[in-house]
Amino acid sequence: MTFLSIRLTSGYPFQVTKGDGFSGSVLVPNTSNLFVLLKKSNRLGYSSTWHGSLNIYKESSDLFQIDGEYDYLQTGFSGADFDLHVKNAEAYLYAFEIETTKEQGKGQIMFTDQLPALSLGQWSLGEILRPYGYDWLQVDIPGGVDTFFLRTEGYGLWSYVQIYFEEINTNSQKWLFKNWGNGYHIEAAIPNPVAGRYYIQYMDSGVLYGDNGKYASDEGQRRQYLIRADISQIPPAPGLPLTITGVSVDTIGRGRITFDIYGTGFQANDVIELKEEERPCNQNNKPLMKAGKPGQSRF
Repeated sequence: MTFLSIRLTSGYPFQVTKGDGFSGSVLVPNTSNLFVLLKKSNRLGYSSTWHGSLNIYKESSDLFQIDGEYDYLQTGFSGADFDLHVKNAEAYLYAFEIETTKEQGKGQIMFTDQLPALSLGQWSLGEILRPYGYDWLQVDIPGGVDTFFLRTEGYGLWSYVQIYFEEINTNSQKWLFKNWGNGYHIEAAIPNPVAGRYYIQYMDSGVLYGDNGKYASDEGQRRQYLIRADISQIPPAPGLPLTITGVSVDTIGRGRITFDIYGTGFQANDVIELKEEERPCNQNNKPLMKAGKPGQSRF
């Protein structure tokens, strides 16, 4: 059995197979908020993952109870990542067990009393481990705010953001924001927000390619995304400067050179410029290329 700390800043890795689960225990102090987050990391098929369950126990024979509401807690047999928010958790040495129904499963589990916090007006990085995987954050909104704005920059076409007020729970007040077909960029706005803490669940649907032009391995599906919360309109994320370092000097200047840029999130009005030592490569100081269809652009 593995003993985990509630102060973990990142998830503890685990692996399960049918009939061979992953069990452990965690010493929880008295805390107003306990979060249990399980991120699945292996991709099965195109974008699926393993199905299984997370059970949390109190004492050897009694299954864990949340504020007396449930006789037991089982977050469900689902392909989704798991999140559990317990209010006013009682100090105890809790046991837990992760099981899979049939497929081999990999992932990370974390017990914490606070989610990563966003600072208003600043871009932050989050991390998701697989296609259709989740990440969770929190942000505090002061009183007297006209609108709570949120903006994300990720990968998937079908990504979404769900925002909860004060508690991650199916019965909590919540808002769902999506931009179907262009989910790599999502803008959210909540008018007249009540002062308090808001919890953010972000899902990124993207299936990433590797360097060989094929779908990346499990580790290659790990991705970062940008997110920003604010109480005023949010401008687009700053452009990302990239440097080309691997072009042969024996070829440059001797003939036509083609650069292919692959990625997700391109839009028809995006501009990508090729510069040499901060000077445009063309004499008219115009962009050499405007991105066309999403996924590939060419100089």
